[in-house]
Amino acid sequence: MAVRIHPELSNTEALLTDILTVIMNDQRCSFLVPQGGGQLILARVRTMISRKRKRLRSMGKKVKYFMLQASIHPETHDGKRMDCVIIWRQVNTTHMMSEQLEDLLANG
Repeated sequence: MAVRIHPELSNTEALLTDILTVIMNDQRCSFLVPQGGGQLILARVRTMISRKRKRLRSMGKKVKYFMLQASIHPETHDGKRMDCVIIWRQVNTTHMMSEQLEDLLANG
């Protein structure tokens, strides 16, 4: 079951915070966007994650590796057509090995 959030869609930073709070606890996150806006919102979120990771790496902090998975399907609420975006994270062995390798290199 996905955790339904009601984010401020115009603020990408706040949207990312809301999404990461849920998905880093191994839960799925879902929210509604205007019809046709699901892909655009996902592109903004993925770009912001990439920028955050780059910023953390430049500061020498540890980065958590994962793939952001998403599904978009149409829903109708109060007679309005909306896109329901469901987001979750997927971690595979390559991500775990990358984190372990970075730890080994950092601790020499």
